[in-house]
Amino acid sequence: MATLHPLPPRRPRKRATTSKQSTLRRLSRQPLLVLVLIFAAVATDRFYTSTDSDAAAGTNGALSGHVERVIDGDTFVLADGRRIRLWGLDAPERDTAEGPAATAALEVIVGRSFVTCDDMGESYNRTVGRCYLADGRDVSRAMIETGTADQYCRFSKGYYNGAGGRTC
Repeated sequence: MATLHPLPPRRPRKRATTSKQSTLRRLSRQPLLVLVLIFAAVATDRFYTSTDSDAAAGTNGALSGHVERVIDGDTFVLADGRRIRLWGLDAPERDTAEGPAATAALEVIVGRSFVTCDDMGESYNRTVGRCYLADGRDVSRAMIETGTADQYCRFSKGYYNGAGGRTC
């Protein structure tokens, strides 16, 4: 007669896992990968303050105030000290031959007026804004129409086509 061997102990059955649970389990085994992914998410949020669709729609909020002074052909300072860089505008720098004319044109257009700007993001510690005068005129469009500045195609994506100057 043959001797009976006891059956091996049964292993508990594994619970079915969802793909989300298995992904989390795999990531928990790779802490360096998790840190890299977190860093990438934070860095992306920090360096890209607005998307192209936000820029096209002007959906990042609005700010307003009286213009205190004009710095150059595409930047001015509000009375509360905020520096505003005009969105979609490429004006000559102050220290170039055409710079003083662009600065003077912006001074004539905005003067000490009240402006409202759609916040389009930030660049070099300045708020980038699509700004409008109290009568509704777009400041960047007015600068392009004077011929002292062009649209900055990289950002405007043709928004000011038809105002004169460069066409994107």
